Amino acid sequence: MKMDSQLQAQVTTILTQIATSVGELKDYSVEQLPDIAQQYITYGIWSSSIYVGISFVSLIICSILLNKAIRNFNKWSGEVVGALSGCSSALGFISIFTFFDNLHKLILVTTAPKVWFILELKNLIS
Repeated sequence: MKMDSQLQAQVTTILTQIATSVGELKDYSVEQLPDIAQQYITYGIWSSSIYVGISFVSLIICSILLNKAIRNFNKWSGEVVGALSGCSSALGFISIFTFFDNLHKLILVTTAPKVWFILELKNLIS
């Protein structure tokens, strides 16, 4: 019985310490939430900007390749022109969709960061 009371006292002490630690962690997390939100918004701005830039550069490269294929239609074989035109057109369409999707995100995160953050949280949770 003496062993049981000592063990029970230790378990109670450990559980009290765990509860105190969890409470302190919760308080710390709540204090850090505005900073975390701001960092995530900054991440959204940078990542959207980079994707818009990459898509734009890709679109320009596709336009240049398609222009070269059209200009050299008589010099190159039909297979080369067809392959180059097809690849640059397909990549161009993908670039256009990617560009506008990321441009939409960039506009949203820069003009309404709180709305963007809420939508991101909803996407993360679901």
